[in-house]
Amino acid sequence: MTSYVTLTPARLVVVCSHARFAQRRDALVHAIELSHSPHASLKHLAAMNIAKFFKAFPDYEEDAINAIYDLCEDQDQNVCGVDAPTPHFLLF
Repeated sequence: MTSYVTLTPARLVVVCSHARFAQRRDALVHAIELSHSPHASLKHLAAMNIAKFFKAFPDYEEDAINAIYDLCEDQDQNVCGVDAPTPHFLLF
């Protein structure tokens, strides 16, 4: 037996919005994980994306802040200070 779901335009927007929300959350979680990568290029990518998605997900606030601090304190000179975004979301 096959079932079909009919989506009205309003319901389709809600479904798409939920999917985008989940994708953005997953991107933030992945960026936090990338902050511990051994590769400088991935750490740069992590820093840019953490800053981009931070405000939308307060549940990941502590992990995101710790990841940015870890990137700022990184021993690799290619990571700390070079093209690293200022953690402007930490300023009150």
